[in-house]
Amino acid sequence: MDVEQTVNFNLPDSFSSFDFQFGDRFGPERDNIDVKMVIEVVFDDPAEINDFESRVQRSALWETGFNELGFAMVPLEAEALLTTGSDFMVYNIETGEYNIFPASGNTYECLFLAYDDLHETLTIYRFTITV
Repeated sequence: MDVEQTVNFNLPDSFSSFDFQFGDRFGPERDNIDVKMVIEVVFDDPAEINDFESRVQRSALWETGFNELGFAMVPLEAEALLTTGSDFMVYNIETGEYNIFPASGNTYECLFLAYDDLHETLTIYRFTITV
């Protein structure tokens, strides 16, 4: 899956680590969320990092910090990213909506992206949520 194309937001080209973890569980999970993949990206190029951070700050697609939506809609192991001041977005692949809790009665495939500017890392979760 091309994350950039899916969420319609360009990521820096230069990174030093790209770690895939398919289907791993890092702790207890919500009954309605099934993690399919986790990707950790560590960016290298300072100019690309500055550009990316600037675009994240200007974009209406990214939320910052604590958010009730995020806690209701992201995997438990990702909740720490919401409390550390990371910028994040939740993208519903099925509906094409950003940061909106989906209608009940369905299962949706989603992406959760969280950018930690302190460590210059982007964490991406691909998961399904049943509501």
